[in-house]
Amino acid sequence: MRVFLVELETIEPVTIASKKGKTSFIEGLNYIPASSIAGAIARVCVLNNLKNSVGNCKNLKDTKRTPDCGTCSENCLYRKIWVEKRFKITNAVIGKWDYEKPGIVGLQSIGEQRVGKRDKKDLLLFLFLERMFWLGKLKSREFLNVFEQLKEKGFKKRASDFDGQGFRSAKVVQITRTSVGEKLRTSKEGELYGFTAIAEGQTLRFMAIGDEELEEVFKGEIKVGSWRSRGMGLVKLRLVDSTEYRDFVEKRSLAIKKGIEGISELTSDFGLEGYFTTYTHLTDGTKMYDSEFSITRFRRLVRYERVERESSFVLTETISAGSAGVLKVEEPEKVSRDLAESELRLHKFPWFDWVFFSHPVHYEFGVLRR
Repeated sequence: MRVFLVELETIEPVTIASKKGKTSFIEGLNYIPASSIAGAIARVCVLNNLKNSVGNCKNLKDTKRTPDCGTCSENCLYRKIWVEKRFKITNAVIGKWDYEKPGIVGLQSIGEQRVGKRDKKDLLLFLFLERMFWLGKLKSREFLNVFEQLKEKGFKKRASDFDGQGFRSAKVVQITRTSVGEKLRTSKEGELYGFTAIAEGQTLRFMAIGDEELEEVFKGEIKVGSWRSRGMGLVKLRLVDSTEYRDFVEKRSLAIKKGIEGISELTSDFGLEGYFTTYTHLTDGTKMYDSEFSITRFRRLVRYERVERESSFVLTETISAGSAGVLKVEEPEKVSRDLAESELRLHKFPWFDWVFFSHPVHYEFGVLRR
C-alpha cells in the first residue's frame, strides 16, 4: 500500500455542476471532487481491460457500459478501485501543496476581516478558547482583551480556501451555450444557458492511497466533469510523490506531533493546560467517520455545535459535507502515531472520507500567534 501525491492540470475547462439557478445558469465548483476523479480513473481501467482483453471487460459492447464484476474472476485494478474499494482519494484543490499542508476546500477554521485587509484569524481555535473562557477553564483573563480587540477590528467569520501556501481558489470562467434539438441537430430557439467552469491551465493536487500498480494510472490524461464530449473536462495527471505506507505514517506522526505542540503552545499562552489537536473531516456526505473521537458533522448551517465532551466542539458546514473540531489528547508522542494511522484508514464505503489532524493553518496563521 502506498500514498500518492498527484498533480492535475486542466487542459480544457472543467465543470462540476453545483447548483442550477432559475435563469438556466449552472454554477460549477472551483475544485474537482474526489468522486469525479475516482470515476474517471475507474473508466480508464475499464478501457485498458477492454484493450487488453482482460476479464469480462472484453465482452463489453461499447465503452459506456459497466463490466459485470460479479461473474469475473480477474482481480484487475478496476475491481480493486470500484468494487473492493481498496482505494482512498481526496478532492483536487488548487495549489502546489504537499502532505504536511494539504489543500482543503472551504476550510472554515479561518476568519477574514470585514475591511478587506489581509490579516487572518484562526476561527476554530478562537471559538474553542472562547468557549473555554466562558466555562472558566482559562486561568488568564488576557483572552478577554484579545476577544474585545478582535471585535473592535470587525473580524468576519466566514470561510476561506487554503492551499498550503495561501488563500485562493481556482480561476473560474463563465461559458454560454445553446441547446441542440434532437431531431434537426441544430440550435433550439430561446434555449440559451450558461455555466461556470474551472479555467484551463489551472494546477490542482490531490492525495490517494492504494496499491502500487496505481502509479501508472496517475500518469497521462483523463476526462472529468460534465460535457466531456463537447470539448470539456480534459486534465493531465502527473505523479509528484509516492511514499510507502509505513514511511508516510512516520512522517505524518512527526507533523501531527509538531501540530499538537504548536496548538498547545497557543492555548497555554492563555492559561489552558494540556495537549490539544484539531481535526478536519472531509466526506462525500453519506456516512459518519468511524472513530473513537466521535467526529460529528451537520448539514444545517450553524456556527458551531457543542458535543458531550467538554474538551471539544464541532464547527459545522466546513467542507461541503464535513466537520472540524478540537480534541484533548494525552502523550503526544504516542497519540500522534495513532492519529496518523487513522488518517489513512481505508473504508469500504464511502472511500472519499478523509480526516486530517493538526492542520498547520490552525496554529501557524492567525492573530493568536504572537
